[in-house]
Amino acid sequence: MRYLHETIKLIKDGKISEKEHLEELIDRVKEDEKINSFITLDIEGARKRADKLPDGPLHGAIVGIKDNVNVKGLKTTCASRMLSDFTSVYDADITKFIRESGANILGKLNMDEFAMGSSNETSFFGPVKNPIDNTLVPGGSSGGSAAAVSMGFVDVSIGTDTGGSVRQPSSFCSVVGVKPTYGAVSRYGVTSLANTFDTVGTIGRCVKDAYLLLQNINKNTTHDMTKIAVELPDLYSSDEEAIAALKGKKIAIYKNFNDFHFEEPVRKAYENSIDLLIENGVQIVEEEFKYMDYAVGCYYNLIDSECSSNLSRFDGIRYAGVEFKGSVEEYMTEVRSLGFSDEVKRRILLGMYILSSDNRDQFYGKAQLIREGIKEDYDRIFKKVDAILTPTAIELPFKLGSKFSDTRKMMEGDLLTVATNIAGVPAISVPTSAKREINPGMQFIADKKNDYKLASIAMGFEAIIKENAR
Repeated sequence: MRYLHETIKLIKDGKISEKEHLEELIDRVKEDEKINSFITLDIEGARKRADKLPDGPLHGAIVGIKDNVNVKGLKTTCASRMLSDFTSVYDADITKFIRESGANILGKLNMDEFAMGSSNETSFFGPVKNPIDNTLVPGGSSGGSAAAVSMGFVDVSIGTDTGGSVRQPSSFCSVVGVKPTYGAVSRYGVTSLANTFDTVGTIGRCVKDAYLLLQNINKNTTHDMTKIAVELPDLYSSDEEAIAALKGKKIAIYKNFNDFHFEEPVRKAYENSIDLLIENGVQIVEEEFKYMDYAVGCYYNLIDSECSSNLSRFDGIRYAGVEFKGSVEEYMTEVRSLGFSDEVKRRILLGMYILSSDNRDQFYGKAQLIREGIKEDYDRIFKKVDAILTPTAIELPFKLGSKFSDTRKMMEGDLLTVATNIAGVPAISVPTSAKREINPGMQFIADKKNDYKLASIAMGFEAIIKENAR
Protein backbone atom coordinates (compact mmCIF):
# COMPACT_ATOMS: atom_id res chain seq x y z
CA MET A 1 0.00 0.00 0.00
CA ARG A 2 1.25 3.44 -0.93
CA TYR A 3 1.49 6.28 1.53
CA LEU A 4 -0.84 9.22 0.94
CA HIS A 5 1.99 11.68 0.20
CA GLU A 6 3.26 9.28 -2.50
CA THR A 7 -0.22 8.99 -4.05
CA ILE A 8 -0.70 12.77 -4.12
CA LYS A 9 2.59 13.14 -6.02
CA LEU A 10 1.60 10.44 -8.52
CA ILE A 11 -1.73 12.20 -9.17
CA LYS A 12 0.00 15.58 -9.50
CA ASP A 13 2.53 14.13 -11.97
CA GLY A 14 -0.26 12.56 -14.05
CA LYS A 15 0.92 8.99 -13.43
CA ILE A 16 -2.39 7.96 -11.88
CA SER A 17 -5.81 9.62 -12.04
CA GLU A 18 -8.08 10.49 -9.14
CA LYS A 19 -10.60 7.95 -10.42
CA GLU A 20 -8.02 5.19 -10.73
CA HIS A 21 -6.87 5.75 -7.17
CA LEU A 22 -10.46 5.76 -5.91
CA GLU A 23 -11.23 2.49 -7.71
CA GLU A 24 -8.12 0.89 -6.18
CA LEU A 25 -9.49 1.58 -2.72
CA ILE A 26 -13.09 0.69 -3.57
CA ASP A 27 -11.82 -2.71 -4.70
CA ARG A 28 -10.17 -3.18 -1.28
CA VAL A 29 -13.30 -2.10 0.60
CA LYS A 30 -14.97 -5.37 -0.44
CA GLU A 31 -12.91 -6.92 2.38
CA ASP A 32 -14.73 -4.80 4.94
CA GLU A 33 -17.27 -7.60 5.34
CA LYS A 34 -14.62 -9.20 7.58
CA ILE A 35 -13.63 -6.03 9.45
CA ASN A 36 -16.83 -3.93 9.79
CA SER A 37 -14.93 -0.64 9.79
CA PHE A 38 -17.62 1.34 7.91
CA ILE A 39 -21.15 2.17 9.05
CA THR A 40 -22.01 4.12 5.88
CA LEU A 41 -20.24 3.81 2.53
CA ASP A 42 -20.78 6.51 -0.11
CA ILE A 43 -19.15 4.80 -3.08
CA GLU A 44 -21.39 6.30 -5.77
CA GLY A 45 -21.09 9.76 -4.25
CA ALA A 46 -17.29 9.44 -4.18
CA ARG A 47 -17.30 8.35 -7.85
CA LYS A 48 -19.38 11.38 -8.86
CA ARG A 49 -17.03 13.73 -7.00
CA ALA A 50 -13.81 12.19 -8.35
CA ASP A 51 -13.92 14.25 -11.60
CA LYS A 52 -14.49 17.62 -9.93
CA LEU A 53 -12.32 17.66 -6.83
CA PRO A 54 -10.91 21.13 -6.15
CA ASP A 55 -7.17 21.65 -6.40
CA GLY A 56 -5.57 21.56 -3.00
CA PRO A 57 -2.88 19.92 -0.86
CA LEU A 58 -4.94 16.71 -0.52
CA HIS A 59 -6.16 16.55 -4.13
CA GLY A 60 -7.28 12.98 -4.85
CA ALA A 61 -6.87 11.69 -1.29
CA ILE A 62 -9.53 9.27 -0.02
CA VAL A 63 -10.64 10.04 3.54
CA GLY A 64 -12.84 8.20 6.03
CA ILE A 65 -14.64 10.09 8.78
CA LYS A 66 -15.65 8.80 12.21
CA ASP A 67 -19.40 8.56 12.54
CA ASN A 68 -19.72 11.26 15.21
CA VAL A 69 -18.67 13.94 12.70
CA ASN A 70 -21.31 15.52 10.45
CA VAL A 71 -21.14 14.95 6.70
CA LYS A 72 -24.10 16.58 4.99
CA GLY A 73 -26.43 14.05 3.39
CA LEU A 74 -24.90 11.04 5.18
CA LYS A 75 -26.03 9.49 8.44
CA THR A 76 -24.36 10.52 11.69
CA THR A 77 -25.28 7.64 13.98
CA CYS A 78 -22.54 7.84 16.65
CA ALA A 79 -22.85 4.02 16.39
CA SER A 80 -26.02 4.23 18.49
CA ARG A 81 -29.51 2.87 18.03
CA MET A 82 -30.69 6.29 19.23
CA LEU A 83 -29.38 7.97 16.05
CA SER A 84 -29.49 5.01 13.65
CA ASP A 85 -31.74 6.91 11.19
CA PHE A 86 -30.39 10.43 11.71
CA THR A 87 -29.04 12.15 8.58
CA SER A 88 -26.76 15.20 8.87
CA VAL A 89 -28.15 18.42 7.44
CA TYR A 90 -24.83 20.28 7.47
CA ASP A 91 -21.08 19.67 7.25
CA ALA A 92 -18.83 19.86 10.29
CA ASP A 93 -16.04 22.42 9.93
CA ILE A 94 -13.48 19.68 9.41
CA THR A 95 -15.64 18.03 6.72
CA LYS A 96 -15.78 21.38 4.91
CA PHE A 97 -11.99 21.81 5.25
CA ILE A 98 -11.35 18.29 3.94
CA ARG A 99 -13.53 18.94 0.88
CA GLU A 100 -11.80 22.29 0.23
CA SER A 101 -8.38 20.59 0.38
CA GLY A 102 -9.32 18.43 -2.63
CA ALA A 103 -9.93 15.16 -0.79
CA ASN A 104 -12.78 12.74 -1.46
CA ILE A 105 -14.84 11.34 1.44
CA LEU A 106 -15.59 7.63 1.07
CA GLY A 107 -17.88 7.19 4.08
CA LYS A 108 -18.51 7.14 7.82
CA LEU A 109 -16.50 4.87 10.11
CA ASN A 110 -17.58 2.59 12.94
CA MET A 111 -16.85 3.50 16.56
CA ASP A 112 -17.80 2.77 20.14
CA GLU A 113 -21.27 4.15 20.82
CA PHE A 114 -21.06 7.91 21.44
CA ALA A 115 -17.26 7.38 21.65
CA MET A 116 -17.64 5.52 24.95
CA GLY A 117 -15.27 2.56 24.95
CA SER A 118 -11.74 1.35 24.35
CA SER A 119 -12.35 -1.70 22.17
CA ASN A 120 -15.01 -0.76 19.57
CA GLU A 121 -17.33 -3.41 20.96
CA THR A 122 -20.16 -1.09 22.09
CA SER A 123 -21.30 -0.13 18.57
CA PHE A 124 -24.96 -0.80 17.75
CA PHE A 125 -23.73 -1.89 14.31
CA GLY A 126 -21.47 -4.61 15.69
CA PRO A 127 -17.82 -4.64 16.73
CA VAL A 128 -14.94 -3.69 14.46
CA LYS A 129 -12.34 -6.45 14.14
CA ASN A 130 -8.60 -5.93 14.25
CA PRO A 131 -7.38 -5.81 10.62
CA ILE A 132 -4.19 -7.73 11.40
CA ASP A 133 -5.81 -10.49 13.49
CA ASN A 134 -9.60 -10.66 13.23
CA THR A 135 -9.93 -12.40 16.61
CA LEU A 136 -8.63 -9.28 18.40
CA VAL A 137 -10.14 -5.88 19.15
CA PRO A 138 -8.96 -2.90 17.08
CA GLY A 139 -9.07 -0.55 20.07
CA GLY A 140 -11.50 2.30 20.53
CA SER A 141 -13.36 4.41 20.34
CA SER A 142 -12.00 5.26 16.86
CA GLY A 143 -11.54 1.59 15.98
CA GLY A 144 -13.14 1.90 12.56
CA SER A 145 -10.92 4.87 11.70
CA ALA A 146 -7.73 2.98 12.59
CA ALA A 147 -8.82 -0.31 10.98
CA ALA A 148 -9.83 1.35 7.67
CA VAL A 149 -6.42 3.04 7.36
CA SER A 150 -4.56 -0.15 8.29
CA MET A 151 -6.51 -2.12 5.66
CA GLY A 152 -5.94 0.52 2.98
CA PHE A 153 -9.65 1.23 2.54
CA VAL A 154 -8.82 4.95 2.92
CA ASP A 155 -5.58 6.91 2.75
CA VAL A 156 -6.16 8.70 6.05
CA SER A 157 -9.01 9.08 8.48
CA ILE A 158 -10.57 11.32 11.08
CA GLY A 159 -11.06 10.13 14.65
CA THR A 160 -11.87 11.82 17.92
CA ASP A 161 -9.73 11.50 21.03
CA THR A 162 -11.26 12.15 24.46
CA GLY A 163 -8.89 9.95 26.47
CA GLY A 164 -6.85 8.00 23.93
CA SER A 165 -9.48 7.14 21.33
CA VAL A 166 -7.21 7.94 18.36
CA ARG A 167 -3.88 6.81 19.82
CA GLN A 168 -4.84 3.47 21.38
CA PRO A 169 -6.59 2.02 18.28
CA SER A 170 -3.73 3.32 16.15
CA SER A 171 -1.34 1.37 18.37
CA PHE A 172 -3.51 -1.76 18.16
CA CYS A 173 -3.81 -1.53 14.34
CA SER A 174 -0.14 -0.62 13.61
CA VAL A 175 -0.80 2.87 12.23
CA VAL A 176 0.01 6.43 13.36
CA GLY A 177 -2.51 8.38 15.41
CA VAL A 178 -2.25 12.10 16.26
CA LYS A 179 -4.09 13.88 19.07
CA PRO A 180 -3.35 17.58 18.61
CA THR A 181 -3.39 20.32 21.24
CA TYR A 182 -6.90 20.84 22.62
CA GLY A 183 -8.53 23.52 20.48
CA ALA A 184 -6.17 23.18 17.51
CA VAL A 185 -9.02 21.74 15.41
CA SER A 186 -12.61 22.97 15.34
CA ARG A 187 -15.18 20.69 16.96
CA TYR A 188 -18.15 22.36 15.25
CA GLY A 189 -20.34 19.58 13.87
CA VAL A 190 -18.74 16.91 16.05
CA THR A 191 -21.06 15.18 18.52
CA SER A 192 -19.60 15.88 21.92
CA LEU A 193 -18.79 13.30 24.59
CA ALA A 194 -16.98 15.59 27.04
CA ASN A 195 -16.54 19.18 25.87
CA THR A 196 -13.37 20.01 27.80
CA PHE A 197 -11.61 16.83 26.63
CA ASP A 198 -12.80 16.10 23.08
CA THR A 199 -10.14 16.57 20.40
CA VAL A 200 -10.40 15.81 16.69
CA GLY A 201 -7.40 13.71 15.62
CA THR A 202 -5.97 12.14 12.48
CA ILE A 203 -4.78 8.67 11.52
CA GLY A 204 -2.38 7.67 8.71
CA ARG A 205 -0.03 4.87 7.74
CA CYS A 206 2.94 7.11 8.53
CA VAL A 207 3.62 10.27 10.52
CA LYS A 208 3.81 12.47 7.42
CA ASP A 209 0.36 11.35 6.22
CA ALA A 210 -1.39 11.84 9.56
CA TYR A 211 0.29 15.24 9.94
CA LEU A 212 -0.66 16.25 6.39
CA LEU A 213 -4.34 15.68 7.18
CA LEU A 214 -3.94 17.60 10.43
CA GLN A 215 -2.43 20.56 8.56
CA ASN A 216 -5.50 20.72 6.34
CA ILE A 217 -8.09 20.68 9.13
CA ASN A 218 -6.18 23.17 11.30
CA LYS A 219 -8.06 26.19 9.93
CA ASN A 220 -9.73 29.22 11.43
CA THR A 221 -13.45 29.23 12.17
CA THR A 222 -16.03 31.41 13.85
CA HIS A 223 -18.10 28.38 14.85
CA ASP A 224 -15.97 27.07 17.75
CA MET A 225 -14.97 29.48 20.51
CA THR A 226 -12.39 26.98 21.86
CA LYS A 227 -10.40 27.06 18.59
CA ILE A 228 -6.85 28.34 19.06
CA ALA A 229 -4.04 29.10 16.60
CA VAL A 230 -1.40 26.37 16.28
CA GLU A 231 1.38 26.70 13.70
CA LEU A 232 1.93 23.57 11.57
CA PRO A 233 4.75 24.10 9.04
CA ASP A 234 5.76 21.26 6.71
CA LEU A 235 7.71 18.31 8.09
CA TYR A 236 11.15 17.21 6.90
CA SER A 237 11.49 16.18 3.27
CA SER A 238 13.47 13.02 4.10
CA ASP A 239 13.90 10.42 6.83
CA GLU A 240 17.60 11.29 7.05
CA GLU A 241 16.75 14.90 7.95
CA ALA A 242 14.27 13.74 10.58
CA ILE A 243 16.81 11.40 12.21
CA ALA A 244 19.54 14.06 12.18
CA ALA A 245 17.20 16.54 13.88
CA LEU A 246 16.79 14.19 16.86
CA LYS A 247 20.38 14.79 17.97
CA GLY A 248 20.47 16.86 21.14
CA LYS A 249 16.77 16.54 21.87
CA LYS A 250 15.81 15.88 25.49
CA ILE A 251 13.09 13.29 26.03
CA ALA A 252 11.71 12.40 29.45
CA ILE A 253 10.70 8.98 30.71
CA TYR A 254 8.87 8.53 33.99
CA LYS A 255 10.84 7.32 37.03
CA ASN A 256 7.89 5.45 38.46
CA PHE A 257 7.15 3.34 35.37
CA ASN A 258 8.45 0.21 37.04
CA ASP A 259 5.39 0.43 39.29
CA PHE A 260 3.10 -0.34 36.36
CA HIS A 261 2.28 -3.77 35.02
CA PHE A 262 3.10 -3.68 31.33
CA GLU A 263 2.69 -6.76 29.20
CA GLU A 264 6.19 -8.07 28.50
CA PRO A 265 6.19 -7.27 24.73
CA VAL A 266 5.24 -3.67 25.62
CA ARG A 267 8.04 -3.36 28.17
CA LYS A 268 10.61 -4.78 25.74
CA ALA A 269 9.49 -2.46 22.93
CA TYR A 270 9.65 0.51 25.29
CA GLU A 271 13.18 -0.32 26.46
CA ASN A 272 14.30 -0.93 22.85
CA SER A 273 12.79 2.42 21.78
CA ILE A 274 14.76 4.21 24.51
CA ASP A 275 17.99 2.49 23.38
CA LEU A 276 17.39 3.45 19.73
CA LEU A 277 16.79 7.08 20.64
CA ILE A 278 19.98 7.20 22.74
CA GLU A 279 21.96 5.67 19.85
CA ASN A 280 20.73 8.53 17.65
CA GLY A 281 21.81 11.34 19.94
CA VAL A 282 18.72 11.82 22.11
CA GLN A 283 19.29 12.62 25.77
CA ILE A 284 16.96 10.59 27.98
CA VAL A 285 16.09 12.04 31.39
CA GLU A 286 13.97 10.57 34.17
CA GLU A 287 11.14 12.60 35.63
CA GLU A 288 8.62 11.77 38.32
CA PHE A 289 4.98 12.18 37.34
CA LYS A 290 3.24 12.73 40.66
CA TYR A 291 -0.36 12.17 39.63
CA MET A 292 -0.20 9.06 37.41
CA ASP A 293 -2.02 6.96 40.03
CA TYR A 294 -4.92 9.42 40.03
CA ALA A 295 -5.23 10.13 36.31
CA VAL A 296 -7.77 7.41 35.40
CA GLY A 297 -10.02 8.16 38.39
CA CYS A 298 -9.88 11.89 37.72
CA TYR A 299 -10.60 11.35 34.02
CA TYR A 300 -13.68 9.15 34.48
CA ASN A 301 -15.11 11.42 37.17
CA LEU A 302 -14.95 14.38 34.81
CA ILE A 303 -15.95 12.83 31.48
CA ASP A 304 -18.90 10.94 32.98
CA SER A 305 -20.09 14.20 34.49
CA GLU A 306 -19.81 16.00 31.17
CA CYS A 307 -21.35 13.20 29.10
CA SER A 308 -24.40 12.95 31.41
CA SER A 309 -25.09 16.59 30.54
CA ASN A 310 -24.30 16.29 26.80
CA LEU A 311 -26.48 13.23 26.25
CA SER A 312 -29.53 14.76 27.94
CA ARG A 313 -30.48 16.19 24.51
CA PHE A 314 -31.10 12.68 23.16
CA ASP A 315 -34.64 12.30 24.43
CA GLY A 316 -36.36 10.85 21.36
CA ILE A 317 -38.31 14.05 20.73
CA ARG A 318 -35.67 16.15 18.97
CA TYR A 319 -33.84 13.16 17.48
CA ALA A 320 -34.66 9.53 16.78
CA GLY A 321 -37.31 7.81 18.85
CA VAL A 322 -40.32 5.53 18.91
CA GLU A 323 -44.02 6.27 18.56
CA PHE A 324 -45.12 8.72 21.26
CA LYS A 325 -47.42 7.20 23.87
CA GLY A 326 -48.14 7.71 27.54
CA SER A 327 -46.72 10.63 29.49
CA VAL A 328 -43.59 12.53 28.44
CA GLU A 329 -41.71 10.88 31.33
CA GLU A 330 -42.81 7.38 30.28
CA TYR A 331 -41.96 8.09 26.64
CA MET A 332 -38.45 9.41 27.42
CA THR A 333 -37.80 6.47 29.75
CA GLU A 334 -38.72 4.01 27.01
CA VAL A 335 -36.75 5.81 24.29
CA ARG A 336 -33.57 6.17 26.35
CA SER A 337 -33.81 2.61 27.68
CA LEU A 338 -34.09 1.22 24.16
CA GLY A 339 -31.84 3.76 22.42
CA PHE A 340 -28.76 3.60 24.65
CA SER A 341 -26.54 0.59 25.33
CA ASP A 342 -25.70 -0.55 28.86
CA GLU A 343 -22.28 1.18 28.69
CA VAL A 344 -23.79 4.55 27.77
CA LYS A 345 -26.51 4.24 30.41
CA ARG A 346 -23.89 3.34 33.03
CA ARG A 347 -21.85 6.44 32.27
CA ILE A 348 -24.90 8.73 32.27
CA LEU A 349 -26.01 7.38 35.65
CA LEU A 350 -22.51 7.70 37.11
CA GLY A 351 -22.27 11.27 35.86
CA MET A 352 -25.61 12.15 37.41
CA TYR A 353 -24.50 10.57 40.69
CA ILE A 354 -21.18 12.48 40.69
CA LEU A 355 -22.93 15.79 39.98
CA SER A 356 -25.67 15.31 42.59
CA SER A 357 -25.66 17.90 45.36
CA ASP A 358 -24.48 15.34 47.93
CA ASN A 359 -21.47 14.21 45.87
CA ARG A 360 -20.38 17.12 43.71
CA ASP A 361 -17.67 18.47 46.04
CA GLN A 362 -16.41 15.04 47.06
CA PHE A 363 -15.99 13.68 43.52
CA TYR A 364 -16.21 16.36 40.84
CA GLY A 365 -14.53 19.06 42.92
CA LYS A 366 -11.58 16.84 43.90
CA ALA A 367 -11.18 15.64 40.30
CA GLN A 368 -10.87 19.25 39.17
CA LEU A 369 -8.10 19.82 41.74
CA ILE A 370 -6.24 16.74 40.46
CA ARG A 371 -6.70 18.03 36.89
CA GLU A 372 -4.90 21.23 37.86
CA GLY A 373 -2.11 19.18 39.46
CA ILE A 374 -1.67 17.14 36.28
CA LYS A 375 -1.45 20.32 34.19
CA GLU A 376 1.16 21.75 36.56
CA ASP A 377 3.16 18.50 36.36
CA TYR A 378 3.30 18.74 32.57
CA ASP A 379 4.28 22.43 32.78
CA ARG A 380 7.12 21.53 35.15
CA ILE A 381 8.44 18.69 32.99
CA PHE A 382 8.22 20.60 29.69
CA LYS A 383 10.41 23.38 31.07
CA LYS A 384 13.24 20.81 31.00
CA VAL A 385 12.54 18.58 27.98
CA ASP A 386 11.30 18.60 24.39
CA ALA A 387 8.96 15.62 24.76
CA ILE A 388 7.91 12.71 26.96
CA LEU A 389 8.01 9.07 25.84
CA THR A 390 5.67 6.34 27.09
CA PRO A 391 4.13 3.25 25.56
CA THR A 392 0.72 4.10 24.10
CA ALA A 393 -1.00 1.29 25.99
CA ILE A 394 0.02 -1.08 28.78
CA GLU A 395 -1.02 -4.06 26.64
CA LEU A 396 -1.31 -5.48 23.15
CA PRO A 397 -4.76 -5.85 21.55
CA PHE A 398 -6.83 -8.44 23.40
CA LYS A 399 -9.40 -11.01 22.26
CA LEU A 400 -12.84 -9.80 21.24
CA GLY A 401 -15.20 -10.25 24.18
CA SER A 402 -12.47 -11.07 26.68
CA LYS A 403 -12.78 -7.85 28.71
CA PHE A 404 -16.10 -6.45 27.59
CA SER A 405 -17.90 -7.11 30.87
CA ASP A 406 -14.95 -6.12 33.08
CA THR A 407 -15.33 -2.34 33.34
CA ARG A 408 -12.38 -1.91 35.69
CA LYS A 409 -9.92 -3.69 33.38
CA MET A 410 -11.13 -1.66 30.42
CA MET A 411 -10.61 1.58 32.36
CA GLU A 412 -7.11 0.53 33.49
CA GLY A 413 -6.13 0.18 29.82
CA ASP A 414 -6.47 3.96 29.46
CA LEU A 415 -3.76 4.65 32.04
CA LEU A 416 -1.14 6.11 29.68
CA THR A 417 -3.37 8.21 27.42
CA VAL A 418 -5.93 10.02 29.58
CA ALA A 419 -3.56 12.50 31.26
CA THR A 420 -2.81 14.26 27.97
CA ASN A 421 -6.51 14.95 27.46
CA ILE A 422 -6.84 16.13 31.05
CA ALA A 423 -4.09 18.69 30.36
CA GLY A 424 -4.94 19.42 26.71
CA VAL A 425 -1.41 18.68 25.44
CA PRO A 426 -0.64 17.03 22.06
CA ALA A 427 0.39 13.38 21.74
CA ILE A 428 1.10 10.89 18.96
CA SER A 429 1.29 7.09 18.73
CA VAL A 430 3.90 5.57 16.40
CA PRO A 431 4.35 1.82 15.66
CA THR A 432 7.53 0.08 16.87
CA SER A 433 7.62 -2.20 13.85
CA ALA A 434 8.19 -1.31 10.20
CA LYS A 435 5.98 -4.26 9.28
CA ARG A 436 2.18 -4.38 9.38
CA GLU A 437 1.97 -6.65 12.40
CA ILE A 438 0.74 -6.55 15.99
CA ASN A 439 3.21 -4.37 17.88
CA PRO A 440 3.17 -1.89 20.78
CA GLY A 441 2.89 1.75 19.75
CA MET A 442 5.07 4.36 21.43
CA GLN A 443 3.49 7.62 22.57
CA PHE A 444 5.32 10.93 22.34
CA ILE A 445 3.86 13.88 24.27
CA ALA A 446 4.77 17.58 23.91
CA ASP A 447 3.76 20.89 25.46
CA LYS A 448 0.70 22.80 24.25
CA LYS A 449 0.96 24.20 20.73
CA ASN A 450 4.19 22.27 20.11
CA ASP A 451 2.45 19.96 17.64
CA TYR A 452 5.06 20.54 14.93
CA LYS A 453 7.95 19.70 17.29
CA LEU A 454 6.05 16.59 18.39
CA ALA A 455 5.45 15.39 14.83
CA SER A 456 9.11 16.09 13.93
CA ILE A 457 10.35 13.92 16.80
CA ALA A 458 7.83 11.21 15.92
CA MET A 459 8.96 11.26 12.28
CA GLY A 460 12.56 10.84 13.40
CA PHE A 461 11.63 7.90 15.61
CA GLU A 462 9.61 6.31 12.79
CA ALA A 463 12.60 6.68 10.46
CA ILE A 464 14.86 4.95 13.01
CA ILE A 465 12.41 2.05 13.24
CA LYS A 466 12.42 1.68 9.43
CA GLU A 467 16.21 1.92 9.24
CA ASN A 468 16.65 -0.60 12.05
CA ALA A 469 14.41 -3.08 10.22
CA ARG A 470 16.57 -3.09 7.06
